[in-house]
Amino acid sequence: MKKFLIIDRNIIARFGIKLLLQRKFNRALIHEASDTEGIELSLTQNQYDMVIMEIQTPGTETIQLVQYINKNLPVTRVFIFSSYEENLYAQLFFNAGAMGYLCKTASIKEIEKAIDKMLNNVKYISVSLAQIFKNKKFELNSINLFGRLSERETEIASLLLAGQSVSYISLSKKIKPSTTCTYKSRLFDKLGITNLLQLKEVATLYNF
Repeated sequence: MKKFLIIDRNIIARFGIKLLLQRKFNRALIHEASDTEGIELSLTQNQYDMVIMEIQTPGTETIQLVQYINKNLPVTRVFIFSSYEENLYAQLFFNAGAMGYLCKTASIKEIEKAIDKMLNNVKYISVSLAQIFKNKKFELNSINLFGRLSERETEIASLLLAGQSVSYISLSKKIKPSTTCTYKSRLFDKLGITNLLQLKEVATLYNF
């Protein structure tokens, strides 16, 4: 009997993954966790074949969690199933020890294919991500998305993370509000995010 742990703060996402697993595996033990306490309790009391997780969970350092599982629970495969684009974040988690990464926009067929491969101890890389690797759009090693930002964009990002408004940033840097908004838009594009909450989450991931 296969054993799975689904880690996601979104109850709808957990429900959908659970349904998929129940349909695919007639006899499977499926647990769910949405916070640090639930994750720790599940991992200490059970040995899972696979942990399927989102990259952002309240109170949890996701990279460290993947590294912990990889080091201390070697029979447990880690499958990152995230709303964050794989071309931006997959390599970070592969380096930490994940066996697969898919965006939540993936088809059911591809999700099932990924699960099958990982359960057979084969790392899963999607066709689109494999093409990116092939084209060498980024190196097969550790990357930091914040390294893509210009000096000014880095400053703006730091101020936004400190809770400063566009108006305050414009005054303190002696630039027009429209210019600040342009820098903000550019750094969001480079990080693959759309709002301040995601900026905070990504900053946490990369220890920015």
